[in-house]
Amino acid sequence: MFNPFGWASQVRLKQSLSKDVAAVFTAYKEREFTTSGPGTQNSASINSALPSLNAQLQYKNKNLFLGAGIEYKSLQPRTDNGLTGTSKMMTTKKANSTTFYGYGKYANDKITIKAYGISGGNMFNMVMLGGYIGSTTNGIETYEATKATAFWIDIASNGKSVAPGLFFGTTKNNGADNAGTVAYGRGIGVNGARMVDNVWRLSGRVDFKKNKFRISPELELTSADWGASDAFGKVTGATTSVSNFRTMLSCVYTF
Repeated sequence: MFNPFGWASQVRLKQSLSKDVAAVFTAYKEREFTTSGPGTQNSASINSALPSLNAQLQYKNKNLFLGAGIEYKSLQPRTDNGLTGTSKMMTTKKANSTTFYGYGKYANDKITIKAYGISGGNMFNMVMLGGYIGSTTNGIETYEATKATAFWIDIASNGKSVAPGLFFGTTKNNGADNAGTVAYGRGIGVNGARMVDNVWRLSGRVDFKKNKFRISPELELTSADWGASDAFGKVTGATTSVSNFRTMLSCVYTF
């Protein structure tokens, strides 16, 4: 929800521009992690000849790792309007979207700081909020990606025996530029349907380390605001807040 996640069939090229700087180019097709749509599973990706295109620049030295990138995605949810006989019409309408992101990591002997930020459209296949909305004109459905923004930061001690850590993440639905009548995605809606406006999470943990064994108790608070949607896939009017508090314990043995 705060950080993109998934895997896909891909072609990836990494080119070193200098000792510390590299460029990475990736073309991929959605597979297990697919975008929601009116057709069968993964049909929106199968119908589109163009793969998702991703490019990023990375900088790395002893203590610092930085990166920034852009992704373009073009999906075709339908090949026809779903009708039969003389009412059937072919279509090539696309759901196009662009996403920008940046990330960084700083580490020394005492502390590690990680951060990630992303903003873009139709990030459903990345296990994020959002997707796209559709509207029908003259029997053909057209599409508009809904936008979402997410950011997280994690600060952790590198203590050899005891290492506390703190995480904060937030994400928000920003809606689409044009109105629609139907929504395809996660946590979104149109024309009065309930949808998620924003989510944030705060968690603290302590890693207790002994040789190859680590035990980590963690406390986590997650809160979300939801409300009724407008025609643009944005929450309008009053919102309702709901929170969840969890306690977790993880144990890891490395060998």
